[in-house]
Amino acid sequence: MSTAEAPRDAPHQDVLSTWAARLHPDGVELLRREGPVWTATAGPRTVIFDGVLHNRAELIQLLADAREEDDNAQLVLKAYQRWGREVLNRIKGIHAVAIWDADKRSAVLARDPIGLSPLFYADCGDEIYFSTSIDQVLACDGVSSALNRAALAEHLYDQWLDPGETYFEAVRRVPACHALLVERGARRLDRYWDPAPPGEDVEWVTEDDLEQFRHLFDQAVNRCIALGPTGIFLSGGLDSVSVAGVAADNCRQQGLPDPLALSLVFPEPEASEELTQRAVARGLGLEQVLTKLDDAIGERGLLLSACDFQAGKPSPMLNYFTPAYDKLTAVARARGLRAVITGNGGDEWLTVSPLHAADLIRSLDARGLARHMRAVRRSYDISWPLIWRNAWRFGASPLLKARTASVLSARAPGALARYRRHVIERNIPAWVAPDPALAAEIRRRGLEFWGEPPQEEGWYRNELRLGLEHRLVSMEWEEYFENTRHTGLRTLSPFLDSDLVDFLYRVPPDLLDRGSRSKGLVREELARRFPDLGFERQKKDDATALNRDVAMNESARVWQELGGMTTLAELEILDEKGFERELRTFLSGGQEKDATRMWNILNLEAWTKTRLPT
Repeated sequence: MSTAEAPRDAPHQDVLSTWAARLHPDGVELLRREGPVWTATAGPRTVIFDGVLHNRAELIQLLADAREEDDNAQLVLKAYQRWGREVLNRIKGIHAVAIWDADKRSAVLARDPIGLSPLFYADCGDEIYFSTSIDQVLACDGVSSALNRAALAEHLYDQWLDPGETYFEAVRRVPACHALLVERGARRLDRYWDPAPPGEDVEWVTEDDLEQFRHLFDQAVNRCIALGPTGIFLSGGLDSVSVAGVAADNCRQQGLPDPLALSLVFPEPEASEELTQRAVARGLGLEQVLTKLDDAIGERGLLLSACDFQAGKPSPMLNYFTPAYDKLTAVARARGLRAVITGNGGDEWLTVSPLHAADLIRSLDARGLARHMRAVRRSYDISWPLIWRNAWRFGASPLLKARTASVLSARAPGALARYRRHVIERNIPAWVAPDPALAAEIRRRGLEFWGEPPQEEGWYRNELRLGLEHRLVSMEWEEYFENTRHTGLRTLSPFLDSDLVDFLYRVPPDLLDRGSRSKGLVREELARRFPDLGFERQKKDDATALNRDVAMNESARVWQELGGMTTLAELEILDEKGFERELRTFLSGGQEKDATRMWNILNLEAWTKTRLPT
């Protein structure tokens, strides 16, 4: 039997849902739902499915007993009956899924490989409550809403150590790429998706294989536009322009409405991309809506608008430009669009991590290091002296630290332990965690999650893995998902399609930097398509100066409107007077690198005020 609050003639209808479910020793059940959440039961097995299946047609062809009218849960159940837990690698989409198998007394709770759909849970002994919404988990009987003070304190100095942790003590996330397995009462996390498993040779993409990129990119864009009329957040950068070009072409080939170009215009000349945005929309023949940043945020400014926008959200907001983009999304919603496509993920998967320098130095590849540095110089607006400093910071320095740690581990383990404690304490500002017990806890956690230097896999592959698993990455995609719940429109990113990521993960750095510039896989095509816009030599805009200007101009006002840092101070997460000195130092001429951290601190106070019990 299968049930869903969706029309039977639309088994793959994409409407966002709010729900909570309970896993208990005898099975799994939905407690409440609003919107289409599919459930299916066949004998001893039950499936709960929420989200989008991109490969419905493929599954129907592969499964002999599948039918076109099957809903998503029925398809996943039939797929599980054939492939078992391997089903998690067989289904493609943006989804959360729970599978109960009474014969094995086991359950699987999983999110899609990239983690675009959240999945949170609270372990209450015999029962586990779970949902795509933290607030739905917190609303379940017996789940504490107590804040996670250690996570809040670490947030103040940009530490996000435990990938499964949230800002509530009782609620955890299933990390991206993983499933929570419950077997006869025992719990464990199991990694079910890995483009390059540790200890195995990487199937690196070759020059001849690069033609697959266009096919996979087309497929990723098609999966987005299939959900209905779409808009595109069109900047002037390589990522969003490449997405816009493919989306426009594919919509026309398939007889779909053209995407609507949605562009945010920044007032600062060095940050404005308006001329390029207009030229691209005109060149693609797309209708365009341009909104000036000041008009989108109003008189309260970026930071206060963001503080207002996030009130009641399940996590502190990371991107303070979200309220401005929300204005564009409102336009899309008023025009009857179903989704908005972005270029998110391009920076992560089309570029080469600076830690590639450490692998090149370790292998004594001077020629490769020179090529890498030249590509950086031609792709970013930075000077040669800074490039050399980065070669030390991301190349020689990690190697030196790893070698020192190796020697100390073998000859003076006590000295190594003292060094690690020193590094952890040096990174914690003096005004963080005035409560001695909390201070001891965050120091203990720092040692527990101390990252060992990469071994055979190297720094570059280790950084790729963090790009999938890191908590901050999960929080970013969860923020987009939560905004989707707020707007009713999905925010979709082709560069985060799991099949495309699997490919890009295995493209070696030299091929990503084709033509000695970053993002060579899309740069060459855009240069041919828009020969007058200079994409062949475009350098990545550095938003550091813009972030600093925003923080310098608006932080004092935010602090005053918040009435100081009273909430975090009452929780003994920070010392209020100590932070005030930090804020005054920043406002008197702080460094650009501190601007985002200042937002994170002020924003945390604003968010925490809305989450404390009244």
